[in-house]
Amino acid sequence: MKIDGREVDHKTLEHLRMTAVRRVIEDGETPSVVMDSMGLCRTTIYPWLRKFEDGGWEALAAKVAEGPEPRLSV
Repeated sequence: MKIDGREVDHKTLEHLRMTAVRRVIEDGETPSVVMDSMGLCRTTIYPWLRKFEDGGWEALAAKVAEGPEPRLSV
């Protein structure tokens, strides 16, 4: 059974991202094996790996979405 990441809270998803990337980068496992063992879609890990390459572990941390700038001024 595959896990839908939209149903997981932000901290748990951050942990999944970091664990998956660590297993590929440090342990040398293939992305498809890692994602299959976590019950996630195989292609999900590739953006995580790119973010890690561009910004390190901080890039994988959960962030608060800021949303659009308000159109009305007070």
